[in-house]
Amino acid sequence: MEGKINLNPIYMCNTIDKHEYWRLWLDNDIVMRYYDTRKFGRFWFIIIMNI
Repeated sequence: MEGKINLNPIYMCNTIDKHEYWRLWLDNDIVMRYYDTRKFGRFWFIIIMNI
């Protein structure tokens, strides 16, 4: 991703496997801080797992 994190879950799910997406998402400290701040993680999780 060349150092730029795309926080759009639909884009990510269409780009790489959903499980690989979640592994990368959960392993990324910046994204985790975003999750902690915005509380979108659960909402995104529901979307991703139902695609």
